[in-house]
Amino acid sequence: MDGNNLFKDLLAVTARAWKSRDPRALLSLFALDTTMTDHDAHIHNPSAFLERHQEHWNGFHEDFEVYLDDKYPVYWTDVDRAGNEYCSFRTVNRGVFLNDVGRREATGLPSKYSSVTG
Repeated sequence: MDGNNLFKDLLAVTARAWKSRDPRALLSLFALDTTMTDHDAHIHNPSAFLERHQEHWNGFHEDFEVYLDDKYPVYWTDVDRAGNEYCSFRTVNRGVFLNDVGRREATGLPSKYSSVTG
């Protein structure tokens, strides 16, 4: 398998982990010193809060589904002087919006939105 397919497989695993009701699937993909940025909610989640964050989003939607958006390119930067790399990709997230989230009231209707992860 070439590097591009392996990388896309990793992104697909990440998308499946987000929709999993078991947070261990997602947590196993992150280092202990990770900080995940939720651009929609404008918050930074240290690894200690990732489990709660994932359960929070899953709890808003019935039949929550996450998958890679093939219409959006995957961006990957080279390692910088500090040894850091950066990746950005977009997922499509959907489900039935059952519970209020932040400033949004639940509608009970199907919901679909894109999420850029970086």
